[in-house]
Amino acid sequence: MKNIILEPWVGENYANGVEGKKILALGDSLYGDEGNSSYKLVEHFITYKNGDTGHMNWMNTYTRFTNVILGEKADKKKTIDFWNSIVFYNYVQHTQIGNRKAPPDEDYLNSHEAFTEALEEFQPDLIFVWGWGLWSKITRYGVEADFNILENRELKFYYFESKGKKIPAFGHPHPSTPIFNIKDWTPYLQAAIKKA
Repeated sequence: MKNIILEPWVGENYANGVEGKKILALGDSLYGDEGNSSYKLVEHFITYKNGDTGHMNWMNTYTRFTNVILGEKADKKKTIDFWNSIVFYNYVQHTQIGNRKAPPDEDYLNSHEAFTEALEEFQPDLIFVWGWGLWSKITRYGVEADFNILENRELKFYYFESKGKKIPAFGHPHPSTPIFNIKDWTPYLQAAIKKA
């Protein structure tokens, strides 16, 4: 993969998916060392869930995403099984240094070819897009669906074309925020999986 710089996490059971659907969880950007990657972060998170390392605050984001998709406070085994069934990839292809500010527009524009490459490589059945900031950047490349995920609620798929396949994407609040919770968002994510 020539345009992808930060290694994605690819679960060992990705081919089997979640409820039979191959899911790509799309983060915005990474902060910290240039050596960081999506792969290393998920690997560290799983090591924590196995009890082999201590907790760090950023891990709450990964736990919340798991719980909202599954619709429960998932135990260690279910959490690890879930992450071993998906791909996790950060859109912006170099780490951000300093405070957690959104990357400049140029970084998003320069990362689009890598995203296209990721879709070609992984051919997901569904993309979950973490956060409205990233959602607003990538929907310019997609086509809006003509139906709502849940009736009478205006949240829709956007479709991205890859190798002749229309891949649906669904945006939601960033999992680091408390508004992304089981009560309000599990129905959407589970409906999106069924519709994908």
